[in-house]
Amino acid sequence: MFSGAVPTYLDGLFETVSGLTTTGASVIDNVEILPKSILLWRSLTHWLGGMGIIVLFIVFLPNMTGAVHLFNSEVPGPISERVLPRIRDNALKLWQIYLGLTVVQIILWILVGMNLFDAVNHSFATMATGGFSTKIPV
Repeated sequence: MFSGAVPTYLDGLFETVSGLTTTGASVIDNVEILPKSILLWRSLTHWLGGMGIIVLFIVFLPNMTGAVHLFNSEVPGPISERVLPRIRDNALKLWQIYLGLTVVQIILWILVGMNLFDAVNHSFATMATGGFSTKIPV
């Protein structure tokens, strides 16, 4: 909203939540006129949402009680404290694979003729299967 890309706070919130949930719904009619920073933000929300915010919290904030409570609220059944280190290791491995596949996809987009900015944005969006693009669909 501060950049002028969307007219209201609610539209900005909708756009961000749409990215984080990887639904791909958008309130923006013409994405090609948006600043590159906004386009990158939209794609980055897809990319983060694709792997899941819960995994992000477990990997990067493992000692915070909020991450543990978030994990416990999302996983059914009793969980022992010994399980968390293994989950953290697995989540880190998943992020490494996700990042690796993203880099491979960026390289492939560039090899077929896409510029670096569009390759990064489309890789972020397609890894999460969300659908945000830097171009207007034809």
